[in-house]
Parts: sequence; C-alpha cells; structure tokens
Amino acid sequence: KDKLLVGPGRGSAGGSRVCYLLDLTTGDPFKYGLIFERFIDINRSELPDIDIDFADERRELVFEYMKDKFGSQHVARLGSIGMFKPRSALKQAASVLRIPEWRIEKVLENTVEDDEFDTIIEETLRSTDAGKSLLESFPNIIEAARIENHPNVSSQHAAGMLVTQEPIVNYVAIDERSGSAMVDKKDAEALNLLKIDALGLTQLSVFERCLQLIGVTDVRGWFEKLPLNDPKAFAILNEQKFSGIFQFMGGALQGLCKQVTFEILVDIVSITALARPGPMGSGGAEAWARRRNGEEDITTPHPLMTELTKDTYGTLIYQEQIMQIVRQIGGMSWNDTSDVRKAIGKSMGADALEKYYEKFKEGATAKGVEDYIARKIWNDILTFGRYGFNRSHAVAYGIVSYYCCYLKAHHPIEFCAATLDAEKDPMKQIKMFRELEAEGVGYIPFDIDRSHDRWTVTEVDGKKTLVGPLTSVKGIGPAAVIEVMGCRNSGEEIRYALRKRLEKAETEIDSIYPVRDTVKKLYPDLKDAGISTEPTPISAVDCGITGDIVLIGVIKRMNIKNENDEASVARRGYKVKGYSTQSLNMFVMDDTDELLCKIDRFQFNELAKPILDRGGAGKAIYAFKGSVPPKFRMLSVKRVIFLGMMGE
Repeated sequence: KDKLLVGPGRGSAGGSRVCYLLDLTTGDPFKYGLIFERFIDINRSELPDIDIDFADERRELVFEYMKDKFGSQHVARLGSIGMFKPRSALKQAASVLRIPEWRIEKVLENTVEDDEFDTIIEETLRSTDAGKSLLESFPNIIEAARIENHPNVSSQHAAGMLVTQEPIVNYVAIDERSGSAMVDKKDAEALNLLKIDALGLTQLSVFERCLQLIGVTDVRGWFEKLPLNDPKAFAILNEQKFSGIFQFMGGALQGLCKQVTFEILVDIVSITALARPGPMGSGGAEAWARRRNGEEDITTPHPLMTELTKDTYGTLIYQEQIMQIVRQIGGMSWNDTSDVRKAIGKSMGADALEKYYEKFKEGATAKGVEDYIARKIWNDILTFGRYGFNRSHAVAYGIVSYYCCYLKAHHPIEFCAATLDAEKDPMKQIKMFRELEAEGVGYIPFDIDRSHDRWTVTEVDGKKTLVGPLTSVKGIGPAAVIEVMGCRNSGEEIRYALRKRLEKAETEIDSIYPVRDTVKKLYPDLKDAGISTEPTPISAVDCGITGDIVLIGVIKRMNIKNENDEASVARRGYKVKGYSTQSLNMFVMDDTDELLCKIDRFQFNELAKPILDRGGAGKAIYAFKGSVPPKFRMLSVKRVIFLGMMGE
C-alpha cells in the first residue's frame, strides 16, 4: 500500500472482522451487516481464500515483493493452459493451410454460438453460407474442428502464484523460460499447495493516474479518508453521468438507476447486486426500486422477516440474508445453514432442499411462526435465494464505484483523462466527451506540439482542456511515438516525413457524433436512401413504444443463433420446421447507445444473409425498421437498408 493502490476488498473476505482490522479490507463488516460464516463456514476444511485487487499496470511489484519476502526459491507464478477457441483454431488452421486471411474473415464474423454442438467450427462451416463456400474451396479447413477445445499454448497465469515452505522445486517442476510452476490451479489444489491470487483491477490504475494528474504524491490512505456521504458524488449517478463509473456501464444497471435517487452508499451496493439477469427477470429489482421510492408498501410474511430485510425494503438480495433467515428464524445449525446456502446457489431444486425444510419449520414453529407462514418464507428463500449475491463483494465493489463518482464530481477532467488512458473503445471515449461538452469542457483529439504518449490536461485560452495522445493517430505506432517524444526531449526537429503525417493526422474521435456525421455525409437527405421516417436515437428506445420505428447505427457484433438449440427447444417444447431454423442477433450502436436487434428465422434468408455476406462488423452502417416487444428492450427487425461504411 506504500507503493501502489490496493482495492478495498473482494469476495467474502469482507465478512471477516480480522481482515478489516488488519487493513486487508475497507468495509466495516458490522456496519454493513456482513457475516463471517460466508467467508469461512464450519464445513470448510481448506485454507481461506482472500482475494485482493491491485492496480493492474504495476502488479509486477506484488510478485517482486513476494519473492523478496519469502525468497525466490519459494515463490513461483502459477501456470495455465490456453485452449484453442473457435476463432483461434480457424485462424491457425488457415495459416498452416495457406488460406488467405480475407477468405476466413466472413466465416469468423458468422461463427455460430451454440452449446448444443461439440465443435462450433464444424457447425459454422456446414450451416452458414460463408462457411460452406470456404469448405468447398478448401476442404481441409475442416481440420480446424479437430483442434477446437484442445490445448494451444502453455503460459503464465495472470494472477496466481504459489508460496511454499520448502523450495518449490521439491513439489513441482519450474518452466525455465517463464519461471512459472508447471501446474495449473486445479493441480495446485490437488497437491495442497498454497495459491495466492494477486488480481489486477484496471480501475485502480485509473485512480493512480487521476491522483497523479491532480498532484497527489502520497496515495496511501487517500481514498479511505474520503467522506462516503458526499452529495456531489451521488449527483453523478442521479444525473446519469455513467461514463467511466465502475460497474455502471451496462444498460440493465443504467436503466434501473433511472428509477431511483441515490442518497447513501448502500443504494449503490444494492443496485449493483440487483442489476443481474435473475433479479431483473424475476421482478425483484423493480420491486426494490418501487419500495425504495415509497411507491409500494413494504410487506413480508412475518415481523422477523421484516427485521432481517429492513435495509433492503423487504426484498431478498443477498446470500447473507438467506443465511440469517435460516439461522435466526429456522434456528438451524451453522452446518445446515451453510449447506442450504450452497444447495440454493447450485440450483439443486426444491426436492433436494426439502429435507432441510423440516428442520427449518421446526425451528420457526418454536419461535411462534405458523406452519403456512414458515412455508411461505421457505418458498421465498427458494425463489429469490437462487439470485442472491455475495454482500461482502457488493460492498467492496460498491465502494470502488463510489470513489469513481467522487473523483468525477470533484476532478472531472483529470478523472476523464485517466479513464481515457484505460478505455480504448472510441465509442465509449466519445460518450465521456459528450458529458464534458455539456459542462463546457472541450477536448483536442490530437495536437502536434502538445500530445504525449497518454491523455493529458492542459490550459487552452485559460480553460482546462483534454489533449489526446500520439497513440490515437491513425498510422502512428509505438516506434513513431518514441521518436516524437525523443525529439521533444532533445530539442531536435521531427523528421520531415513523420511531421507531414502528423500534420494530416486523423483519429477515430475527431467527431463526438461519428455515426450521425458519416450518415449526413453519405446521404444529406435520408429520403434519397429510401428513409422517410425520422430515425429514433437508440437511447430513446424502451419497452412500451408502439408502432414501427427506424434506427440507424453500426453493427458492432453479430451472432447466428440456432432456434433448435437445446435450451430453445426445452423452453418452447418442440423443434421449429420450415423456413430457416436460424436467426441473427446484432448489437447495433449509434451515437447514443447500443441495442440488440434481431432478425427472426422467417426473415433470415431475405434480410440476414445479405448482412452476413457483406460483413464489415464495426464499420457497416444500416437503417433498421421494426418494432419493440412490450417486455424486452430490443428491436424485432422487419426491414433493412445498407447505407455505407464508417470512414467513407
């Protein structure tokens, strides 16, 4: 902690008072209602696992510290085995078979994603037009399917390391090339070796860079001294300034945020635990929001439940709540309490858990709970417990999110610069620029005299301004950056050819409305493209919109879906026949947001195939006309018009 930022905690270790007192975690377990037995329960025989996050850019310091502390002969990085994934297997086979890269590009874009098939590559080659064409021209490409899911390379684990009492070579072999142990995580556990994870968290590196930009030299304890009740920090979320906020970049969570007003840290903790498929799909997240706003009465089956769920407004959110209910209402032992939590978490089903219900009912009855109410409480546990989140982890990462809000509220430009260094996606960078533009803060994508190797903050006409790095310029690689920086340091002139390239520099963030500007350039009047309906910004699309709408955006990624996969057939109860059995899921982004757009199997041949044949994911701009289902935010596509490519 004297040398780099360390996270406030991770996982269930936050429930340990000892970890808190030793300064391993930041959140007081008593204050936030965390439970030690979620960390180490009475049934656990293996060593406790304390995961800690470090700033990822300087995580090597942790490994060096461990070697200095325990001796280099007693510490080694964990090994790992990289497997051939569909894309890597296809690329490797094409390289060996001397198949031109352009011939496999469309196949890579059209990869079928379906767990029903043993090999995704074989299904893609045999069922998609691009795959069939490649297979016909190069029959041997089918060999790629043979290596899929097989070992590719041995490497060093990014976070894991082993620490041993005796020299590590007494237990396992060491790879001389990398210095890593020739065992993976499972092997180490089987040999009963102590494994420690030094996990890297990019957000901590962002914090370090931000503190550097605002002039903080001693980072130890800086964040821990911040007030956790700053109204300006909560205003960041209430004003929906989500860009750069840890955990708050997903659409589901942002949608839930719009339903509440943040006032205390626990609001952040709760909402990040709720914005997951389970609570969102079951209605638990919306119920919490209504109760949080006072729009719905807080009701529970029994006063004991009311007390145990008072800070979540009668809604079951956390695994720790399940443990408290089973323990305090059902009077069950810690052994049984831990077994119930694990059984619910593994979705073992009501039948497997029924044997515990009798013990629960017996204990509840002793506390005056009637049988039918005990059954109601038990059913709630089974229903909502499956979605229960680890509260210790939610608190720790909720604190990280709050720190982001605080920095963005009090040091917006420096926080933005630090975030941009870590965020390489131009579209996400642009979202931050728009927020700053609304606050009167500008940015310069590139300046031949001011740009460095990272984002910087400078003054232009007396105002703080962001200046983009040399690395953002198209066609400028690391060697050119080093050359420019070297010339500045030495006072020498930049080479004529390099300077000419920099004077004509282009970046992907020259415009903060790239899709709109490109479409305007291609079609000053959309009627010339056959579009008479005013396009709807994706950010304005929500459930409940009636009638057809038109969206214009770039397809970021697309996946072919087999409508007769195992999960779909199980849900539907039968296999579909006729037309195509495939549909196309596309994630389309405009200048405001991203949305799932789906072409169903009935329209697949007419609408999806031309898109797949054209390819160009990340570049191709389309207009989509369709409707929004009443209970799911997506577009069911009925018509498609190709408009052109980004950069044209």
